[in-house]
Order: sequence, then structure tokens, then C-alpha cells
Amino acid sequence: RRHAVDDTIRTMGVKRQRSWVSEARFKPYLEECGGSEDDAWRPYEWNARVSSALSECIHHVEVLLRNAMIAELETLHPLQYPWHSDNSTIHQIAQKKRRSAGVSADPDDIIANLNLGYWQQFLQDKPADNEDLWRTTLRRAFPHSRGDRKTVLNAMEDLFELRNRCAHQDSLLGFDPSVELKKIIKLARWVDPDAGRWIESIEQVTGVVDARPIPPKMNAVII
Repeated sequence: RRHAVDDTIRTMGVKRQRSWVSEARFKPYLEECGGSEDDAWRPYEWNARVSSALSECIHHVEVLLRNAMIAELETLHPLQYPWHSDNSTIHQIAQKKRRSAGVSADPDDIIANLNLGYWQQFLQDKPADNEDLWRTTLRRAFPHSRGDRKTVLNAMEDLFELRNRCAHQDSLLGFDPSVELKKIIKLARWVDPDAGRWIESIEQVTGVVDARPIPPKMNAVII
């Protein structure tokens, strides 16, 4: 079979070991291939490639989101961190910077080390003050959205879940990468349509999806 020949050439005759992956992590790929270990390596390797391609797009939109949000939050309390009652995250970052570099963290250090979950918290239902924060300030970070906090929150939660699955090398077999890409681009366009077009022009997800070694079992996607 062509797949088998391509597989042999690509691995140069190396026999891959399930112990490199672990039984639990390899299980979804075995199930996808009806228990055939030789076949299961192909979707496993493909999963890493599509995860990498999605991570590139997530990288760009995550930076875009935090820069857009910080630009609006700074209009409330310029350079006073955070804009939330919980100071622990900021203090931890500042202390880590001082321990590792022996200097105080500046605003750029703080912002660069705040993860996506930190920015997501400002859009959540609790505390109730988040709705006022959205109406007065943060909605301006997403000028091309519907202007609804919960809609933007849902999009960020989807991004957060996908980001974590990619970061932790989880299986994406149950996801449609093409749909996830569209969601990433849509979120970017809510901030700036040109940013969305830029990500769309450089993404590599489509090519990896086209090279999927076996068709997905699911033939419908619920969004």
C-alpha cells in the first residue's frame, strides 16, 4: 500500500515503540484504526502536525487579544496592575522576575507573562462588575464583534480549550481543525479584520487537514 511505503520511507525503517507515547495516549489512535498499531501511528503523527499548525494561529490571536484588551484597560488605570481585585497573579510574576533576574518587573514583563486564562477572567459572569467593565471599556477591544460579552467569552473559552489540548499533546481526532481555524480567524477579526486576514494568509492548518491519513469517523460537526 502507498501509505505503508510512505511510512517506511519517512521513518527510515525505525520501529516505533508505543512506550514512547504511553498506552493511554496512544489508545484514541488505535481505536480510530480498529486496533491496528501500524495504521495508528499515521494519525498520531498527523495529530502532532495539525496541533502545531493550530498553535501557530493561536499564538498570533492570543497576542492580538491581550494587546487589544490591555490598550483599553490602561485607559482606566494606566500601568496599575491588575484591573481586578485579585493581585496574586501579578505578585507571583513580579516575584519570579526579581528572583530570576534580580530586577523589578516592568509593565511589559507583566503583560508578557499573563496567560490567556488571565484575560478570559475579565469576560466571565462573575464578578458581576465584569459586565460594567465590558460596557464601559472592554467592548472597545472587540469593535467588530456583536458587542455582546458572552459571545466573546464563548469564543475565548473555545480558544482556551483548544490551546490547552494542543499544549498538552492531547488528541484532536474529535475536533474539526478547519472549523477551529475559522473560529480563531473570526475572533481575530472581531479585534481587527486585517489581523484576521493576515492569520488566514499564513495559516498552515488547511494543508495539514488535506493530508489527513485517514478520514474522520465523524461526518458532522456541531458548533
